[in-house]
Order: sequence, then C-alpha cells, then structure tokens
Amino acid sequence: MSKFITIFPFIHFNTKNNNTLFYNTLSGNSIVFREDEPISLLAKRLEENNFACTIEEDQISILEKNNFFNLLLENNIGYSIDAEKLQSMPFATQCIDFKDNRLMSSFKNHEYLVENIREITFYLNNFTTATSHSKRRKPLHHQFIFPICEEEAKEINLINVKSILKEVEDNPIIINIVGGNILKSSNFQDIVNELNNCLHNVFYYFHYSDLMNSDNINLLSTISEKTIKVILVDFPFVRSEFLKWDEIIKQDGIRVEFIVENEEQISEAEQIISEFAINDNMFHPYYNGTNFEFFKENVFVNEKDILDVKESLFELATKKISNPSFFGKLIFNADGNIYTSFNFPPIGNINKLNLKNMIFNLLEEENSVWRVNKTVVEPCKNCIFNILCPPISNYELVMGLNNLCTVK
Repeated sequence: MSKFITIFPFIHFNTKNNNTLFYNTLSGNSIVFREDEPISLLAKRLEENNFACTIEEDQISILEKNNFFNLLLENNIGYSIDAEKLQSMPFATQCIDFKDNRLMSSFKNHEYLVENIREITFYLNNFTTATSHSKRRKPLHHQFIFPICEEEAKEINLINVKSILKEVEDNPIIINIVGGNILKSSNFQDIVNELNNCLHNVFYYFHYSDLMNSDNINLLSTISEKTIKVILVDFPFVRSEFLKWDEIIKQDGIRVEFIVENEEQISEAEQIISEFAINDNMFHPYYNGTNFEFFKENVFVNEKDILDVKESLFELATKKISNPSFFGKLIFNADGNIYTSFNFPPIGNINKLNLKNMIFNLLEEENSVWRVNKTVVEPCKNCIFNILCPPISNYELVMGLNNLCTVK
C-alpha cells in the first residue's frame, strides 16, 4: 500500500541538516522535527514536486512512529490518502514559488521603480548650538535614527530635497526629518511648509537637550498636527533640560524614544515616563561594545519568539529575496551623501542623483543591503527558522553577528 501526501499551498516549510520546519501562514501553527532524516527527505521531495508526492509502505511505517500524519492534520498542514484514491482528488499547487524570479522582476519593473521606496530620512543639518548636547552624543545613528553632530557644519540642499519629494509625491511613504538640531536649520520652515500638506507619514526628530525657547516653540507650532514629533532621550539624563519640553510632551502627536544601554537606564526611563505621564514611548537598546549580556537578554530572540510572530506567505516570500529592515529605505545626509545604512559607504550623492537608476542598481545587485538576508549568510543559512527570524538589521551590522538569537 502507498500513500499520497500533499501540503497545503499556504504552508511554508524549510529543511536544513535533517531539521525540518512546517509553518502554517494562516494560523501561525508550526511543527518542528529535529535530526529526523526521513522527515527531511520527505520535505525535499515535497519541495521538488509542487508540494505533493507518494510514499511507499516502508516509509509510511517510519513516519507513523513520528506521529507525522496526525500532526499534519491537527495543524492544518496537509493531508494524506491512499494512493489508489488519488484520481478523485484535485491537484495541489503552491501559491508562490520561492524559487521563481517573477517577484523580483516585478520589483525591477522600470515603470514602477520609485514605488519600491518605503522610507526616506533627510538630515537637514549636522550641528547644534547646545554644547552640552554635542559633547554627549555618541555615534548612535549607526543603530537607529539619531542626530549627527560633526565639526564641519553643513546643511542639505533644499532644492534637491524638493526634487526628491516631487518624485515620490504619489507614493505615500515614511519621511523622517532629523539633523544635528533641525530647529537651527535655515531650511526648517521651508521643509515644514513642503510636508504639511503631503500624503506621506512624516516624523520630526528632536533631542531633548535641544534648546527650547519661545522662538523654537513657535517653529514647532507650524508643524501639521498629522505628523509625529519624536523627542529622543539618552543617558545620563539631565532633568532640567527635559523640563523645557514639559508643555510640548503633553500635546498630541508626541512620542518620546529612550536610548538605553542597561537595566538601570530602563528603570530610570520608566520613572521618567511615570513622572511626566508620557503615553507614547519607545525603547531603543544601544550596543556600546561592552553590554553584550544586556543585548542577549533584551534583543536576542529564541525559538518561541520566532514562531510566535505570525507572517503571511507573501511576507515570507519577500523576506527570501529581500531584507525588510533596509528594503526601500534611503538616507540623505547633510553633506549630500546617500546611504542605505550608515554602516556602509555612501551609494551616491544628492547633487548627482538619478533616483530610478539608484533603485534599479540596489535591486539588481545581489549583495546590496536591500537584498542580503538570512538565507545567504552564515550561520543563518543553515537554520530552518532563517526566513521566519527577524531580518538582518543595523544591530547585526554593528555587532558583527547575523544570529542575534539563542536557537541552537
């Protein structure tokens, strides 16, 4: 007697080194088989044969010992029937072929290249008048959005910024406005006027030690209520400087983001949140080179964390051909240089920009940060969770580790 096995088209499965994962993209249910060669061989056959194959009696008995057939049904992964009944059953096909290049080809369609842009960050300037602020700043912008202070003061070219905004005006994206202190940028009011009536989701970033006086409060009042103003707080915390923002913090559309390096700073941030009644807040762990254990506790993921995140088949397909942490994102620095991440050299300059060509090159180059993902890097390429796992981010680049996890 032989059996016909089929896996439903909404199932993602992956097999590496005799470890096999079956993941239901509709329910989030999963089955993991470790060091199980028969299951691994079956998964490879299923992948090669459009999610369906027949197995003989000797294989059936082995799979039954692993309770495979019952697990298949219980988790809505697929089903098996006697092979003789095969003629009365419909043919099963996969919804999205992960090995098919059509998905990437659609990204490269020249007519729609600009639609690949998801997020643009503009650094209006690279300086601040708050001397205590500039002395305390660390190179945090290599890990997340954070102000930059440099010795040679520069401002971005407003004409070029407007040209870029014109190219993406019909494609609603995220626009981040940051700098050294953007309130000291000569372009600030022009940028605000440009973005107040746009379709984009706009975020303005300020450091809490930026001088907050009546003139700056008036400048802030010109920003549309539809946008989000983000106040960044790092440590050591100076309460007197934060108090200058007290009235602003109570307004709608304000988010406070805390940069934390250890558990003590998390506790201090929680006290600040309570004291100032901050409703919208966020924490950014910062890797300072010595707090690995803190990161292992607060950033690393385990197998349960990975499997608890529900993702669609399309999301998994795109994660196999791209990197969602960076895909569609560009950074325009105050000096005009363009980055995909500050952890890599610039890819161009705003003064010599052909946006469509730049996007096409990022899509075409297999090693571009837009495309490099955990299916092609060590040791993640040998892990069955590589597509489900959080994608490579600036944390991985700064730490020199691709596997910020505890999965063995």
